[in-house]
Amino acid sequence: KPDSPKKSTIKRSSKYRGVTKHRRSGRWEAHIWVRETGKQVYLGGYELEEHAAEAYDVAALKCKGKKVKTNFDISKYGELLQYMDTISLEELVMAVRRQSQGFARGSSKYRGVTRHPNGRWEARIGMPGSRHIYLGLYNDEADAAKSYDRALVKLRGSQAATNFALSNYTEQLREYHTEQQKEILYKSNQEVLNNDSGLKKQIPLHLSANSPSPAAIAEHATHCI
Repeated sequence: KPDSPKKSTIKRSSKYRGVTKHRRSGRWEAHIWVRETGKQVYLGGYELEEHAAEAYDVAALKCKGKKVKTNFDISKYGELLQYMDTISLEELVMAVRRQSQGFARGSSKYRGVTRHPNGRWEARIGMPGSRHIYLGLYNDEADAAKSYDRALVKLRGSQAATNFALSNYTEQLREYHTEQQKEILYKSNQEVLNNDSGLKKQIPLHLSANSPSPAAIAEHATHCI
């Protein structure tokens, strides 16, 4: 049963849920309808129909939880389910697309690295909404991968999926936690300021033209002690 009437406009050409065959390329494409955004999300094109079905399953488990109907038994994804809550849907979709034959890999074995037309290695971080953070060009492929890792750790801390061991990036982890603390402190100060502003509005100071000044009131009080 389709999750939305819009899904029915796509004719299924596969025995698997969420999979269709592209007419021109002949590849098996995986899509999933995301109810929260009201949009269909493309999950990549695959040579094997089963691989497209797996791509759909992974996205469906992220969007709808373990009770969703998958193409294959959920036990197939046991290891992946342990990490499902640590990444966002956008990050998961990008990771799934990277496994597809329709994704331009740039001939690099490292995440976040592609071969530039000039022969050097380009490092960049993919962001939701088809955007990316450019990190520069490198002569060495591994150097480009390390640049990607350092930038990603600064953005996501210990949740970053790096090419090399996270223990290599303790300095970047410290920077990440420092920024997190600054953000928490800033939000806390904003709450205090907002509360103070609310109190001032609740207790206004009314002084008429003939009323004594606050300084005069204070001086009179000292003489009465």
